[in-house]
Amino acid sequence: AATNAGRLLRNADVKNYIEEKLEEMASERTATAQEVMEFLTSVMRGEITEPVTLLDGDGYQKVVDLRPSVQTRRAAAVDIGKRYALFTDKVDLNTGDIVIKVGEWDDDED
Repeated sequence: AATNAGRLLRNADVKNYIEEKLEEMASERTATAQEVMEFLTSVMRGEITEPVTLLDGDGYQKVVDLRPSVQTRRAAAVDIGKRYALFTDKVDLNTGDIVIKVGEWDDDED
């Protein structure tokens, strides 16, 4: 069995097939950038709910679906803003190099 397994793994077609299936499995478990942005947007807009256990007045607990708090919605908005660089104070100016040679402006006084 070990000999056959080693021979099969050296077979390029079998190896490529196994790698392809492993990539498919990984991509199904991993969120895409689009999925992350859609989730953050739904949190920010308060479109999703979260089951929370609350104490009932009679001493019992009940499960209630609550919308995200303002703090949670704000955090989602900040994450979205970071993605789109909405909060950067740094300004990137591509103006080229400015070269100033010390003393050249004094040449006119002669």
